[in-house]
Amino acid sequence: MLDPETVTEIERLLAEDQLSQRAIARQLGVSRNTVGTIAAGRRPDYEAMRRSRQERETPTPSGPLRRCPECGARVQLPCVACHVRGRASDVPRLLQHARRLLDEPLGVNLKPQHQRRYEEIRARKQQEEAQRTRHETQRERAARRSLVRMKPHELLAALALDE
Repeated sequence: MLDPETVTEIERLLAEDQLSQRAIARQLGVSRNTVGTIAAGRRPDYEAMRRSRQERETPTPSGPLRRCPECGARVQLPCVACHVRGRASDVPRLLQHARRLLDEPLGVNLKPQHQRRYEEIRARKQQEEAQRTRHETQRERAARRSLVRMKPHELLAALALDE
């Protein structure tokens, strides 16, 4: 993906109409197809797409302070803390789905001796994963309990420390 500055520079050089698309591509180190796409106006605005995705994923609080219907804190709605708590509850479900995909057999035809060895290793790995999962679920439950108990300002401070 191109830097927004490079795209701006290509647009500026195209507007000056002094260099060919080939010369612009050579000068800036991009393909002629990229310059042609920008010249024709067919290149998507990736920066705008990224911004809109961020806006959809993270709510922007605005307006007067009100009581959040979910946590009861006085905040500008929508409550960012409740949004983060909701996203945290998705993590175990996603991990479980990934584990299920990894547990499926490969579905390849092996010679009997190799098939036996494959099944032994697979069974051993599943046992190890089951033990690891028990420990992880205990940690996940403890983390979720601490998230639920946090006040909105503590949660936001913890998130700021993670970044």
